[in-house]
Amino acid sequence: MNTKNNQRSQKTQSRIKELFIDLLRKKNISKITVREICEQLKINRSTFYAHFVDTNDLLEAIEEDMSAQLVAQMVDNTETIGEGFENIFAYIKENADFYQAYFSHARTVGMLNIILPALYKEKLSLLLNIMGYATQAEYEYHSCFFISGITGLIRRWLDTGCMESPQDMSAIIYKQYNPQSQLFDWSKKTQ
Repeated sequence: MNTKNNQRSQKTQSRIKELFIDLLRKKNISKITVREICEQLKINRSTFYAHFVDTNDLLEAIEEDMSAQLVAQMVDNTETIGEGFENIFAYIKENADFYQAYFSHARTVGMLNIILPALYKEKLSLLLNIMGYATQAEYEYHSCFFISGITGLIRRWLDTGCMESPQDMSAIIYKQYNPQSQLFDWSKKTQ
């Protein structure tokens, strides 16, 4: 029996995702059809539908996979947040083809979707205290601001051919969170 968790089913699902990413590099998501995927992989439509509802569902599954990988790069086996960002940029550079295609066709105007696993959501209250946010709403505004900013930063880095090292990119993020205080105090006049 071909259930969703057996090895053959997982291999088929992986092949569908790989082909979709390849097609995404070549054309807009709205032009990718289930029929095209099935023809190229020589699978039945019912096989596709056993795994995904449609191409949007397929994209969401890929986003979740890549998001999980980004989170893992950030938090697993890292000593500092800077090291976590270096790992993220190294991972993105290794998968530059996917991310360039993703950002050029993503439905959310290229927003990088970060989906935190339940394990990390449990640590939200700790994060709120460390970062000094009084409420979860304040943290969510910051998170929206940060995700938009990091998305723009990654897009620019990819567009320029990843010329800076992952360490350089981590340093750029650090500068954003360590601004000089006079930048925010307009009452002081520069002399």
